[in-house]
Amino acid sequence: DSEHRQWFIAEYRQTVVCSLREICKAVDASRKIAIENLQQEPDYSMLLGIAEELDLSINYDYGHQFLAEQNVYKAFEAMWPRIASIHAHNIVIEKTGIGENCTLKDHKGLGFGIINTMQIFEYLKAKAYNGLVVVDVMGEDDAADSTRFLKQHNYL
Repeated sequence: DSEHRQWFIAEYRQTVVCSLREICKAVDASRKIAIENLQQEPDYSMLLGIAEELDLSINYDYGHQFLAEQNVYKAFEAMWPRIASIHAHNIVIEKTGIGENCTLKDHKGLGFGIINTMQIFEYLKAKAYNGLVVVDVMGEDDAADSTRFLKQHNYL
């Protein structure tokens, strides 16, 4: 039920903040720490709130934002001042083998999938982003595809 979910989210947030406070004590500057958005989050407001409260940076994973069915660019804009790094990957639709059912698989190569990677990179270019972009894929084929994509579009 909704009340139980709200209680769980509040407890989760409190635990995360408490843990991050302990980590911040061991680091000379909190902005050296970046927290990442996850696709399980209903929206990015909790992540952004924690980052602002503790003065943390954000590792923005646009694929996770896409899976959370959130507007990737609206989230980019809201988190922009705190984004220190970006996880780049694509998402593909795969048949499950059970009837017509499909599933979404993330952490796939940049050159193929349902996210318009070129549009994302053009957005970053237009914003003059000069931070770290981590190609966050699993497997040699996805890494090779991502390398081809980056070379083809003169990002490598």
